[in-house]
Amino acid sequence: YDVVVYEVPLLFEGNLQESLRPVILVACDIDTQRQRLQKRDRLDPSSAQKQIEAQMSLAEKRRLADYIIENNGGMDDLERQVRAVLEKIKST
Repeated sequence: YDVVVYEVPLLFEGNLQESLRPVILVACDIDTQRQRLQKRDRLDPSSAQKQIEAQMSLAEKRRLADYIIENNGGMDDLERQVRAVLEKIKST
């Protein structure tokens, strides 16, 4: 395969980013993150916020990533960004 993708939720927390390069971070704004977390895990706003605060900051993850995909929109936008990043990776 030209590209192999691993989905690693705690990549940075486990300090594995140097072993898996390049690193693509899929990120969204904090409000979207909180809403999605509440919906997925059926959490109240306070519990969702506590869970977010227990993680490494998004700013730090952004600093460590090679590529960042902004996931604030719909699936069509996400797919477009994924394809663009994969094309960049394949061309290097």
